[in-house]
Amino acid sequence: MKQFVKLVIGALVYACWRLLSPRRLAAVREQFFASHSLSFLERQVQAFILWRAPRSTDIASHYWSGKAGSRFHEGSDHRLTLDVVAADDFYRRPMLDEFAQRAATALQPDASIIEVGCGAGGNLLYLRSKLAPLRFRYQGYDINEEVIASTRGHNCDDLAFAVRNCFSNELRVPGNLGLICCAVLMYVEEADIKRFLSATAHNNSGRILLGISEPIGDPEAAQASGHNNLAFVHGYRRILRELQFRRLFETFRQERGKSTRIYHAVYDFPR
Repeated sequence: MKQFVKLVIGALVYACWRLLSPRRLAAVREQFFASHSLSFLERQVQAFILWRAPRSTDIASHYWSGKAGSRFHEGSDHRLTLDVVAADDFYRRPMLDEFAQRAATALQPDASIIEVGCGAGGNLLYLRSKLAPLRFRYQGYDINEEVIASTRGHNCDDLAFAVRNCFSNELRVPGNLGLICCAVLMYVEEADIKRFLSATAHNNSGRILLGISEPIGDPEAAQASGHNNLAFVHGYRRILRELQFRRLFETFRQERGKSTRIYHAVYDFPR
């Protein structure tokens, strides 16, 4: 009943703003991933918009590549600089530290380390600092042009950032590949996750090391369930087992006040 009332209020306000205040409606759309400052009416409108737009990879990509994604990355808490990542031992570092240790021994010196959804590049900068003696190449991809533009100062011989939708463009990398995804797969439908990882595994002949840090409920869940805004929680352990990835490491961090946990894991695709 409460959800029904929220949707009714949201529908009425949405209709009024669409006619009388389209700028205010556009501003609500720009806050899908940074909605902590919304007013009561704005929250109802956002709930109605999300109800009308079912969760899908394409819809989430649309918002992340546009103003909503840019606005999210502007926030100091969400802008993934090296300092933010180095200080974070909850959402990212448990996976990144384990991934770095594995990469140092499992990947050959000419390996490529790629991040899908790199944001401001802090995760790759952190890995590069941990793996400095090794001759790895680092590549960050994100679908938001503004956030990629902010990384230009970091480009150098072994590190680069570019705009790319990795779920519609396959990765083909010579040699060994290290691949990381942090809070990215949660916005992707299971079929697209499987298609992307399966193609990556079979398009690259070298060893593949995969690190993920994503919200999770049941790691063996048979199907995705709704998370906040346009996101899902997936059964990553089941998905990766079905794709014949081998689990090397996993740990969980409980999110305060939430039923979900953060799943930190490192897998490989043995040859």
